[in-house]
Amino acid sequence: MILWLILIFCIVLFVFLTIYFYYIVKTGLLSVSYIPTSSRDLEPVLLYAKLKKGMQFVDLGCGDGRLVIAAVKKYGVYGIGLEINPLLILFARIWAKFLKLKRATFLRQDLYTFSLHKADVVYLFLFPRMMEKMSAKIKKECKEGTLIISRGFELPGFKQVDMIATKTFETFIYRV
Repeated sequence: MILWLILIFCIVLFVFLTIYFYYIVKTGLLSVSYIPTSSRDLEPVLLYAKLKKGMQFVDLGCGDGRLVIAAVKKYGVYGIGLEINPLLILFARIWAKFLKLKRATFLRQDLYTFSLHKADVVYLFLFPRMMEKMSAKIKKECKEGTLIISRGFELPGFKQVDMIATKTFETFIYRV
């Protein structure tokens, strides 16, 4: 009996790891790999955003959802995280449910198809090859005054209004 349980556990683990690595390779080759924002870099970003209850905070390519969860938990915003990797989305959803965060939503969706019309703050940590297309989307969809926080890479076509310097990556600040 114990041998069967170990075998089932190994099969389930193998399936999960296969799916995880498939999406790591797929997204790494097509767009961006999973590189989480470090815990020590979350706070300066959230403080700069001056989030207030009721605002909509969108994280494009949210990975495990840590930034959305921190924003919802600490500031009471409506947090939306978009990610293509189903295992990272599953993890984020479980984590948010465990913390009883009803204002945190995680969607397995292409970030170019999600509407940014209601966003007050948009956070992105994407590779440069994605930034040109994202820049056009932000210009088209975001309302005037929307705060754009781009970690690691500049957003073409926007005038930078500020920068947050951290140990790992610079974070560029823009306003629509």
